[in-house]
Amino acid sequence: MSVEVATLTDAVESAHEWEALARTAVEPNAFLDPRFLRTCVEHWPEAAELRVALARDAGALVAVHAFTRARVELQGFSPMAAATSGALMDAVIPLRRPLLSAADPAAAARTLLRGMRRRGTPGLLAMVDVPAEGAVADALRQAAGSLRLPRHTLSSFSSTWTPPRSVEGGAGGPDVGPAPTEDLAAIVAAQPHLTTPRRKDILRRLRGMVRELGVVSIVDRGQDAAAIEDFLDLEAAGWKGDPSRDGAAYRVLGRDDWLRALAARFRKTDELSVFEISAGGSRVYMSIVLRSGRGAFALRDAFDESAARFSPGNLGKAVQTELLLSREGTDFFDPCLGRAQGPSLQLYPQPKLYESYLLASRGVVRGTALRAYAWASGRRRAAAPRPEAVA
Repeated sequence: MSVEVATLTDAVESAHEWEALARTAVEPNAFLDPRFLRTCVEHWPEAAELRVALARDAGALVAVHAFTRARVELQGFSPMAAATSGALMDAVIPLRRPLLSAADPAAAARTLLRGMRRRGTPGLLAMVDVPAEGAVADALRQAAGSLRLPRHTLSSFSSTWTPPRSVEGGAGGPDVGPAPTEDLAAIVAAQPHLTTPRRKDILRRLRGMVRELGVVSIVDRGQDAAAIEDFLDLEAAGWKGDPSRDGAAYRVLGRDDWLRALAARFRKTDELSVFEISAGGSRVYMSIVLRSGRGAFALRDAFDESAARFSPGNLGKAVQTELLLSREGTDFFDPCLGRAQGPSLQLYPQPKLYESYLLASRGVVRGTALRAYAWASGRRRAAAPRPEAVA
């Protein structure tokens, strides 16, 4: 068992084993797929701060974890940690769980944590905004327990996703659609997780869009290179393209070349979807989805602000999930909403808990300090004023 810690730049130079693990991991993560991170190295200077831990057992790669060296702001002190945060992660990596071998996730997690204790990494691991549920979360929790690593939860929040389920496999292939208005309405009407008011609202706005703009349809243009240019145009046409309104369109940020290169890499293996909804022949909504392993992961979406009254984004999000899960080999969809709140959370069937926590991976002093901090935090919470019960 061994763990190599390398810069991201060095790690992606020869990543054949990593690519294989990304395809077969117990819980895939497109944002830790070497195709994604290799493109970041080529286009984001911020990628230089990332480190990658590559854990091997009997010579086989069983875990990959990306992190930065960063100080964690706690009450009273700011220790250095190996943290799933930083400029690049905060900008384009919404899902930060490590890749673990599906053969034995708990053993892979133990190898990773045990190895990081011995490498030149900070003795504190800060797992920031990572899933608190699922096979990877369970494996990390079990591994930390078996290694007796002190653990302290800092915060948590609830997001949402579409988990694996029994779905008739689609025919696969590069494109889905175009699906006409009747099919879109049928897809929305058949989704049991949508509340009745939400379902009726989406269908009412769909009928209004047809009435005012014309026939509505959706198509997956993942294999069409021109789709990325159309997406960039649509995104830049709205407020996101206006720097005076704090717009953060890819073109405004100078990230359009990164997006083109990223799309090309995933398009090469037919693991890119670019959904487009058009009404009366004009595009009103587009979204980009990356597929890695058995999962699909939302990257970005944009809509025509002149059609905002029809909420084409809600229609697109509701429909694209069904189209993605109808593809052979795609088991789940993560919209990667992070801490976002609001109506979008209601478009997906299952809540998912995320958390930020600390692990003291090395050193008696760090472990003792973390236990003391956790104890003091618990005392502060217990002493906090509580609202009086209302009779």
